[in-house]
Amino acid sequence: MKKITLLLSLTFALLIDRIHSQCVPEVADACDGALVLCSLDELNGFRCMNTALINPTACLPCYGTGTPHNSSWWAFVAQGGPAEIRMQFSDCYNPFGNSPSGVQVGIVSACDCSGIISCHSECNGNGALIIINSNLQACKIYYLWVDGCNGDVCNFIITTSGGKQPILDTLSNISSIARNPICKGACYEFSVNPQANDCLPEYIWTLDSMRLGGNTNTAIICFPNEGSFSLCVYAVIGNPSSGSICSQTQAKCIQVVVEKSKT
Repeated sequence: MKKITLLLSLTFALLIDRIHSQCVPEVADACDGALVLCSLDELNGFRCMNTALINPTACLPCYGTGTPHNSSWWAFVAQGGPAEIRMQFSDCYNPFGNSPSGVQVGIVSACDCSGIISCHSECNGNGALIIINSNLQACKIYYLWVDGCNGDVCNFIITTSGGKQPILDTLSNISSIARNPICKGACYEFSVNPQANDCLPEYIWTLDSMRLGGNTNTAIICFPNEGSFSLCVYAVIGNPSSGSICSQTQAKCIQVVVEKSKT
């Protein structure tokens, strides 16, 4: 009897692994590990199932209800404007032998669970259809999560409309009110023009190839030392730290000379 139980357990584990491995794009266990899809269209026709592993990373509770148990994550960007996501669920079961009650679903615009776009904290089971309509910000990363109620696992299929891939425009030259050369110890704002269509990419600023803080089209930079410095910026859609880059501009650079004050 023990051998039969062990065999069934191994078969179940292999089946879960096989089905889960068929999820393309791949599932992430946490928000910050999700590869960024370059358009919402990449989720159109997507078939998968949420993980059976206990992994309570979903943005729950939301609106005061819900508890995370086993969470799966995907990330995407879009061209901006109206978009619709439909999720149809089926074949729900509970790995712990309880009666299945379904899953919970949500979309946020930040991994700290802020910027709730949608949150269905009620349990949606077999045959449930969740429809999410939203007006998406161009180039912004959104994070979709699916979590099982009491650890439930469900198959689902996603269909989408809207949400094409955004493309970045060439950056303008870097501008500033700072005179060149500037005085040692001075701080000035440098900027490039924002992208068209309210696109919000991440701007990467560097000084002599060293990454600076901030990720917008403006940066306030202080120069405590004398010398000549190369200030550069480029814009990117996606997550450079994970290698998920959908679009990236050529860098714009200027040479900044810093001298002692002559007064």
